[in-house]
Amino acid sequence: MIKFECFSCHTKLKAKDSVAGKNIKCPKCGVVVEIPAVEPPDKPAPLPTPDKPAPLPATEKQKDYALSLGIKFSPDITKSEISKLLDIKVGDQIDERYKRLDDLTNRESKAYDEMKEEILANLDVDECMLSTATESQVMEKYEEQDLGAILITFPINDFDPNNLDGLGLGVNFTDNISEEDMKKILFFLGIAAHGKLKEN
Repeated sequence: MIKFECFSCHTKLKAKDSVAGKNIKCPKCGVVVEIPAVEPPDKPAPLPTPDKPAPLPATEKQKDYALSLGIKFSPDITKSEISKLLDIKVGDQIDERYKRLDDLTNRESKAYDEMKEEILANLDVDECMLSTATESQVMEKYEEQDLGAILITFPINDFDPNNLDGLGLGVNFTDNISEEDMKKILFFLGIAAHGKLKEN
Protein backbone atom coordinates (compact mmCIF):
# COMPACT_ATOMS: atom_id res chain seq x y z
CA MET A 1 0.00 0.00 0.00
CA ILE A 2 1.33 3.42 -1.06
CA LYS A 3 0.76 6.33 1.31
CA PHE A 4 1.06 9.91 0.03
CA GLU A 5 -0.41 13.43 0.33
CA CYS A 6 -2.35 15.68 -2.00
CA PHE A 7 0.03 18.49 -2.80
CA SER A 8 -2.86 20.94 -2.84
CA CYS A 9 -4.94 20.25 0.26
CA HIS A 10 -2.47 17.93 2.02
CA THR A 11 -5.08 15.26 2.43
CA LYS A 12 -3.46 11.94 3.27
CA LEU A 13 -4.21 9.39 0.53
CA LYS A 14 -3.62 5.66 -0.05
CA ALA A 15 -3.35 3.57 -3.22
CA LYS A 16 -2.42 0.03 -4.17
CA ASP A 17 1.10 -0.69 -5.29
CA SER A 18 -0.21 -1.83 -8.69
CA VAL A 19 -1.35 1.71 -9.63
CA ALA A 20 1.96 3.42 -8.85
CA GLY A 21 2.77 6.16 -11.38
CA LYS A 22 -0.87 6.77 -12.42
CA ASN A 23 -2.91 9.95 -11.85
CA ILE A 24 -6.00 10.18 -9.65
CA LYS A 25 -8.22 13.01 -8.47
CA CYS A 26 -7.98 14.04 -4.86
CA PRO A 27 -11.35 13.07 -3.36
CA LYS A 28 -11.35 16.23 -1.28
CA CYS A 29 -10.19 19.03 -3.56
CA GLY A 30 -10.40 17.38 -7.00
CA VAL A 31 -6.83 18.19 -7.99
CA VAL A 32 -5.15 15.55 -10.15
CA VAL A 33 -2.40 13.92 -8.14
CA GLU A 34 0.21 11.46 -9.41
CA ILE A 35 0.57 8.34 -7.29
CA PRO A 36 4.27 8.05 -6.38
CA ALA A 37 6.29 4.98 -7.22
CA VAL A 38 6.79 2.29 -4.63
CA GLU A 39 9.94 2.93 -2.66
CA PRO A 40 12.18 -0.13 -2.32
CA PRO A 41 12.53 -1.34 1.21
CA ASP A 42 15.60 -0.22 3.05
CA LYS A 43 18.39 -2.78 3.05
CA PRO A 44 19.21 -4.03 6.50
CA ALA A 45 22.43 -2.71 7.88
CA PRO A 46 25.24 -5.29 7.75
CA LEU A 47 25.92 -7.05 11.00
CA PRO A 48 29.13 -5.94 12.68
CA THR A 49 32.02 -8.36 12.28
CA PRO A 50 33.04 -9.66 15.69
CA ASP A 51 36.58 -8.90 16.67
CA LYS A 52 38.95 -11.88 16.49
CA PRO A 53 39.85 -12.86 20.04
CA ALA A 54 43.45 -12.40 20.99
CA PRO A 55 45.46 -15.65 21.22
CA LEU A 56 45.76 -17.02 24.74
CA PRO A 57 49.24 -17.08 26.27
CA ALA A 58 50.84 -20.41 27.10
CA THR A 59 50.20 -21.64 30.64
CA GLU A 60 52.99 -22.09 33.15
CA LYS A 61 52.25 -25.82 33.21
CA GLN A 62 52.79 -26.01 29.43
CA LYS A 63 56.02 -24.03 29.71
CA ASP A 64 57.37 -26.24 32.51
CA TYR A 65 56.53 -29.38 30.53
CA ALA A 66 58.14 -27.97 27.39
CA LEU A 67 61.30 -27.08 29.30
CA SER A 68 61.45 -30.59 30.78
CA LEU A 69 61.48 -31.94 27.19
CA GLY A 70 64.26 -29.57 26.16
CA ILE A 71 62.03 -27.35 23.99
CA LYS A 72 63.18 -23.75 23.50
CA PHE A 73 60.55 -21.04 23.05
CA SER A 74 60.03 -17.29 23.34
CA PRO A 75 58.62 -15.85 26.60
CA ASP A 76 55.47 -14.57 24.82
CA ILE A 77 54.64 -17.88 23.10
CA THR A 78 50.91 -18.56 22.75
CA LYS A 79 48.98 -21.56 23.97
CA SER A 80 48.39 -22.93 20.47
CA GLU A 81 52.02 -22.43 19.42
CA ILE A 82 53.45 -24.29 22.41
CA SER A 83 50.86 -27.05 21.95
CA LYS A 84 52.16 -27.65 18.41
CA LEU A 85 55.75 -27.80 19.66
CA LEU A 86 54.75 -30.29 22.37
CA ASP A 87 52.87 -32.49 19.87
CA ILE A 88 55.92 -32.61 17.57
CA LYS A 89 58.32 -33.39 20.43
CA VAL A 90 56.14 -36.10 21.98
CA GLY A 91 55.52 -37.60 18.54
CA ASP A 92 59.28 -37.77 17.92
CA GLN A 93 59.80 -39.47 21.28
CA ILE A 94 57.12 -42.08 20.50
CA ASP A 95 58.75 -42.75 17.11
CA GLU A 96 62.11 -43.17 18.84
CA ARG A 97 60.60 -45.64 21.32
CA TYR A 98 59.14 -47.69 18.49
CA LYS A 99 62.54 -47.68 16.81
CA ARG A 100 64.23 -48.88 19.99
CA LEU A 101 61.58 -51.56 20.42
CA ASP A 102 62.21 -52.74 16.86
CA ASP A 103 65.95 -52.83 17.54
CA LEU A 104 65.35 -54.73 20.78
CA THR A 105 63.09 -57.22 19.00
CA ASN A 106 65.66 -57.75 16.25
CA ARG A 107 68.47 -58.23 18.79
CA GLU A 108 66.38 -60.68 20.81
CA SER A 109 65.50 -62.61 17.67
CA LYS A 110 69.16 -62.79 16.66
CA ALA A 111 70.20 -63.76 20.19
CA TYR A 112 67.56 -66.48 20.25
CA ASP A 113 68.79 -67.93 16.96
CA GLU A 114 72.37 -67.91 18.20
CA MET A 115 71.36 -69.45 21.51
CA LYS A 116 69.32 -72.10 19.74
CA GLU A 117 72.32 -73.08 17.66
CA GLU A 118 74.54 -73.18 20.75
CA ILE A 119 72.06 -75.27 22.70
CA LEU A 120 71.80 -77.71 19.81
CA ALA A 121 75.59 -77.89 19.71
CA ASN A 122 76.15 -78.21 23.47
CA LEU A 123 73.24 -80.29 24.71
CA ASP A 124 73.88 -84.00 24.92
CA VAL A 125 71.63 -85.51 22.26
CA ASP A 126 70.88 -88.57 24.38
CA GLU A 127 70.13 -86.45 27.43
CA CYS A 128 68.04 -83.57 26.12
CA MET A 129 67.22 -82.40 22.61
CA LEU A 130 66.05 -78.81 22.18
CA SER A 131 62.64 -79.99 21.06
CA THR A 132 62.20 -81.89 24.34
CA ALA A 133 64.08 -79.50 26.65
CA THR A 134 62.15 -78.16 29.62
CA GLU A 135 61.50 -74.46 30.09
CA SER A 136 63.93 -74.44 33.02
CA GLN A 137 66.73 -75.92 30.92
CA VAL A 138 66.20 -73.34 28.18
CA MET A 139 66.11 -70.50 30.75
CA GLU A 140 69.32 -71.74 32.37
CA LYS A 141 71.11 -71.70 29.04
CA TYR A 142 70.10 -68.07 28.48
CA GLU A 143 71.26 -67.10 31.97
CA GLU A 144 74.63 -68.74 31.39
CA GLN A 145 75.09 -66.32 28.47
CA ASP A 146 74.07 -63.32 30.64
CA LEU A 147 70.89 -62.95 28.61
CA GLY A 148 67.37 -62.29 29.81
CA ALA A 149 64.62 -64.33 28.20
CA ILE A 150 60.84 -64.70 28.30
CA LEU A 151 59.33 -67.99 27.09
CA ILE A 152 55.62 -68.22 26.23
CA THR A 153 54.16 -71.69 25.70
CA PHE A 154 50.69 -72.95 24.85
CA PRO A 155 49.09 -76.20 23.68
CA ILE A 156 49.29 -76.12 19.89
CA ASN A 157 46.18 -78.27 19.50
CA ASP A 158 44.11 -75.59 21.28
CA PHE A 159 45.53 -72.69 19.27
CA ASP A 160 43.00 -70.74 17.21
CA PRO A 161 44.25 -67.32 15.94
CA ASN A 162 40.66 -66.10 15.65
CA ASN A 163 39.73 -67.07 19.20
CA LEU A 164 42.42 -66.74 21.87
CA ASP A 165 40.02 -66.78 24.82
CA GLY A 166 40.75 -69.67 27.11
CA LEU A 167 44.13 -70.45 25.54
CA GLY A 168 46.29 -71.84 28.33
CA LEU A 169 49.38 -69.63 28.09
CA GLY A 170 52.48 -70.46 30.12
CA VAL A 171 54.95 -67.65 30.77
CA ASN A 172 58.48 -68.37 32.05
CA PHE A 173 61.34 -65.94 32.37
CA THR A 174 64.96 -66.03 33.47
CA ASP A 175 65.87 -65.26 37.07
CA ASN A 176 68.01 -62.31 36.02
CA ILE A 177 64.88 -60.23 35.24
CA SER A 178 62.12 -59.40 37.71
CA GLU A 179 58.45 -60.15 37.22
CA GLU A 180 57.79 -56.41 36.94
CA ASP A 181 60.41 -56.04 34.19
CA MET A 182 58.93 -59.05 32.41
CA LYS A 183 55.48 -57.44 32.40
CA LYS A 184 56.92 -54.16 31.09
CA ILE A 185 58.70 -55.95 28.23
CA LEU A 186 55.55 -57.82 27.21
CA PHE A 187 53.56 -54.58 27.41
CA PHE A 188 55.96 -52.69 25.14
CA LEU A 189 56.18 -55.59 22.70
CA GLY A 190 52.39 -55.52 22.52
CA ILE A 191 52.49 -51.79 21.69
CA ALA A 192 55.09 -52.41 18.97
CA ALA A 193 53.05 -55.23 17.48
CA HIS A 194 49.93 -53.06 17.53
CA GLY A 195 51.80 -50.26 15.77
CA LYS A 196 53.01 -52.60 13.02
CA LEU A 197 49.48 -53.92 12.51
CA LYS A 198 48.21 -50.37 12.08
CA GLU A 199 50.96 -49.63 9.52
CA ASN A 200 49.99 -52.70 7.50
